[in-house]
Amino acid sequence: MAIDWNDLRTETMDECVVALFDAYEVPAVRLADGTAPDASHNLASVIGFTSSHMRGSVAIFTADAVVNATNPLEGENATRDWLAELANQLLGRIKNKMLRYGVQYDMSTPVVVAGQSTIQLHQIAKDNASYSYGTDAGSLTVTMDVVIEEGFELQEPAAEEASDVMIEGDLMLF
Repeated sequence: MAIDWNDLRTETMDECVVALFDAYEVPAVRLADGTAPDASHNLASVIGFTSSHMRGSVAIFTADAVVNATNPLEGENATRDWLAELANQLLGRIKNKMLRYGVQYDMSTPVVVAGQSTIQLHQIAKDNASYSYGTDAGSLTVTMDVVIEEGFELQEPAAEEASDVMIEGDLMLF
């Protein structure tokens, strides 16, 4: 049975966004499909990924209040630096889930964009999936733009492979 990429992407994104924000004690709840992105989002962080069979990016669009609700950093650029780290952690969580389906990719360094309304950036790509979430601190929109090589198929995950993937937050020394 073939695994549907769009269903897997949606399920994975929901699990990873909720778990990421829960880790910082800021519960995130998925808003209804079709919820318009919030025009007050003044920050965006984008992180790319690439492999031999796919490439793309994940972006988080939000406002200062949402980032700062989770932010343990201090300093002049703490909000931007932390949003970049959140994007990095989100893509890492997605990567851990995708390994179970035979998807391996390299991650780039995240970048942050600030402006009055960054939300227009996410509407550019036709293969872009957009998901909106609400928190007590405000809303965020997460997008995933992916180009998959024609003919690539996701593998059915084997039960024993699940234990080969690190748990988020674990330390790996090498």
